[in-house]
Amino acid sequence: MEVKSQKPCFCSELYGLPEADWPDAYRVNRYVRGVNDDATAVEALGEFQDFPTWMWRNTDVLNFINWLRQYNDALPQNARKVSFYGLDLYSMHASIDAVLGYLDKVDPDAAKQARSRYDSAWHNLRTPS
Repeated sequence: MEVKSQKPCFCSELYGLPEADWPDAYRVNRYVRGVNDDATAVEALGEFQDFPTWMWRNTDVLNFINWLRQYNDALPQNARKVSFYGLDLYSMHASIDAVLGYLDKVDPDAAKQARSRYDSAWHNLRTPS
């Protein structure tokens, strides 16, 4: 994949965390890991509605997502697969809601702990030091 400086999301992708809403990126993550119903990378990007089209619906991103999927598909069955997660501070509440919703389903104790930590973090962000 060619990294282009005019596309800021790619800088953080090199470290594994693109600038993207968590729920939108999680759908792509499920695609690259082969655990959802999306047949193509284009379908997996279907949740990206709040970002400019050029940022996500371009050849570089599609090639990158396809490469991740092919890489994972070629791994032995029990190997650790690469993932695709996102974080965007402008959609922090949507991201928190998605994380807590997931934890409520799979680990209610972890959800309770996460709520406590989120509450503490938000308090510290709003309280000047």
